[in-house]
Amino acid sequence: LESLGAVNSEVTIEEIFISLNNISEKFPTLIVLDEFQDISQIDEVESLFRNAFQQMESVPIIILGSKKHMLRDIFAMPSSPLANFGHDVGIEEIEYGKYHKYILERFSKKKLKISESNAQFLQNIMQRQPEAINLLCYEIYQSNQSKVIDKQIILRALDQLLDQRNKRFEVM
Repeated sequence: LESLGAVNSEVTIEEIFISLNNISEKFPTLIVLDEFQDISQIDEVESLFRNAFQQMESVPIIILGSKKHMLRDIFAMPSSPLANFGHDVGIEEIEYGKYHKYILERFSKKKLKISESNAQFLQNIMQRQPEAINLLCYEIYQSNQSKVIDKQIILRALDQLLDQRNKRFEVM
């Protein structure tokens, strides 16, 4: 951004995207914007992004965010400047068998084993959310060695995990 003469001054969204557009003419470029829903807290910024995105037709832009309800308001509400912009891509659930293999690979370092049916039970109680599954598996991994993991161990680890994090849930 030095070339914009903006070393010690504020830089606008338009200036950032002009620079990115100039870069994209010389180098393959991909723009990834994470936690994009946070723009909703700034007045009129959705319109600025819509304009900037339209100026960058040849540059792929990936928009990510964890708060789906806010992203819905930004991209699905007819009155939103970004309504119907882009294409939605969903990430499908990981197949039970593939996740089971992954769990076994991670557990092998401590000689832990888990049957496919118990791995499926574990995935289901964590609503098939990869981050939640990984947290529970880590708790099991930390608390056990050289065991066959059954439903009782899974539920005990879940209780421990919830006990460790209960203050977070109380705050929410």
